[in-house]
Amino acid sequence: SASLGWRLQLKLGAPRSIRGHPRSGRAPAAAAAPPPAPRAGPDGGSMTSPAPTTTKLRVLALHSFRTSAGILRDQMAMAGWEQSLGDLCEFVCLDAPHPASGPIPPDVAAFFQPPYFEWWNASSDGADGRLQYVGLEHSVARIDEFVAAHGPFHAVLGFSQGATLTGLLAAIGAAESRGPFAPAGAAGGGGA
Repeated sequence: SASLGWRLQLKLGAPRSIRGHPRSGRAPAAAAAPPPAPRAGPDGGSMTSPAPTTTKLRVLALHSFRTSAGILRDQMAMAGWEQSLGDLCEFVCLDAPHPASGPIPPDVAAFFQPPYFEWWNASSDGADGRLQYVGLEHSVARIDEFVAAHGPFHAVLGFSQGATLTGLLAAIGAAESRGPFAPAGAAGGGGA
């Protein structure tokens, strides 16, 4: 059976790399080998193997500021992700726990219907101008709960504020061994 990496390469094309570029000083990487050809059966005909069983990669998807899981799902559909990767990946989109606390960006409101959510709202405390990230701790706790109930996940995808949150989750996973980036087998670990 073909490896998942080889199947992704077939779907998406060869990985882009500076390897082999005239100025990189590196030799081109070897191409992945194609899957083996069908074998001949005892009567000379081809033997067919059962279809390979491949577990889909489960990807936790975190939306941007003042949007929603539904909006991210729509954006991924418009970009063709489900069509091109749907047989390899299951994207699990999660709404942030906080309703939008301010105006919705015009380019979002013009194309997408409510509800709208945010992972946190950064605001100045007024005294010394420092930013406070209101709601961040609750959002991280919500993701920890979601991963514990619906995980494991193989990867985390974030868009805009969701991408920033993904980086924070990676740091929390490394420092505190929890959340979607905790080492596999750790309490509450998602294994991404």
